[in-house]
Amino acid sequence: MAKPIRIPVSATKFNELVADVKSMVADSIKTYAEGNIQKARSFEGRDDRIDFLYKNIVESSVNSLAQGACSTETASDVVSLLYIIRYLERIADHAVNIGNRVCYMEEGDRRYLK
Repeated sequence: MAKPIRIPVSATKFNELVADVKSMVADSIKTYAEGNIQKARSFEGRDDRIDFLYKNIVESSVNSLAQGACSTETASDVVSLLYIIRYLERIADHAVNIGNRVCYMEEGDRRYLK
């Protein structure tokens, strides 16, 4: 986004979400390369935190829109933010899938495959 956005959401929560997703993706790649089953199994719990942050940001954004606290331009920025955080949440889900594949490759355990 070329211009600064105005969102009625905590920047701290958004930054936490971004940092957690970045860390999880980097760890999933490293886990795949190393075949580290213990680390791969930790992704489900980490994804729960990301899901919590995602839901929290969505709720506060939707509440701001519903209360009419946003101008038209700000509402457009909120919609963009909702798309961005949805994509970040899906990226974290893909990192979990990589961890599940590591468990399958290393142990042949199919219960992690969905």
